Amino acid sequence: MWHGGVFMKLDNGGLCYMNGQGRTSSVDPDELCSFYLVELVMKCARYDGRIQGFLYLVPGLSMVDGLRRMTDDESMREMI
Repeated sequence: MWHGGVFMKLDNGGLCYMNGQGRTSSVDPDELCSFYLVELVMKCARYDGRIQGFLYLVPGLSMVDGLRRMTDDESMREMI
């Protein structure tokens, strides 16, 4: 999970993620839901009230084409 950074548009039309921090967690896909994801984020840093959303990068796609917003439990199941 990457957190705390910002997305920057590149001159070539690409997208990069800058100044974020990464953290790896063991996750049971059967237990993954929006509440659990918020709990994982809070273990990374205290983001009380400042979580703007969750994005998932589809494997094999660029950040321009492959970022998907996770808005609810259904979109999380699609990620798995």
